[in-house]
Amino acid sequence: MEIERFSEVNLFKINESKSKIMIFNTSKKYDFPPDFSFENGEGLEVVDKTSLMGVCITSDLRWHGNTKSIYMKAVKRMWLLRRLKLASVEPQFLVDYFVKEIRILADHGVAVWNSGLTLAQVNMLEKIQKVALRIILGDTYLSYDKARAQFNLKLLSERRLELCTNFALKLFESKHRETFYTTTDSMMTTRHRNILVENFTNTRKCYLAPHNYLARLVNQNSGKLKKK
Repeated sequence: MEIERFSEVNLFKINESKSKIMIFNTSKKYDFPPDFSFENGEGLEVVDKTSLMGVCITSDLRWHGNTKSIYMKAVKRMWLLRRLKLASVEPQFLVDYFVKEIRILADHGVAVWNSGLTLAQVNMLEKIQKVALRIILGDTYLSYDKARAQFNLKLLSERRLELCTNFALKLFESKHRETFYTTTDSMMTTRHRNILVENFTNTRKCYLAPHNYLARLVNQNSGKLKKK
């Protein structure tokens, strides 16, 4: 009786106002509009862009939209940095504000999208720190490298690589280790002794996919893994 009553309960209910469709299809020959609808006949809206846990995802699986979103959010927060500078706040305090309130925007979800950035997108993100240091130092600003050295700040590209590497190593050592495919003894050769297997691919997009990228980082930094 209890089982029958339990089976009649609706465990999952789709929120019609929040449900959308996004097509991930690079083929033009087999491209077709999806036709999904609810019981009331109302169809699901097809979108090309959405935000998932703060990361902007587009149907072409490129990261221009996400990079631009990060940059625009950072620019908005520069307003307070400029006001603090006009109030003659100490530079070290301004750097602390930048690190905690602005740079953190460029760290969100970095393990998902860092490997897929183009050079233009890398430069756009780096510009966030360049602009911030120009505001902080004002007339005493000489160059980006000297400004970073003065406040002991890494390039944002270097910081992203460090964050991704730490994430990959921690993921491998966690209970979610099955995310990776471990190399067997038969797969190892004298020249290739990687501990993780990358998915074979003929396309650059798949080569740069997060799961392959994180596996490469683990292989490249296997010496940092805890000995068990």
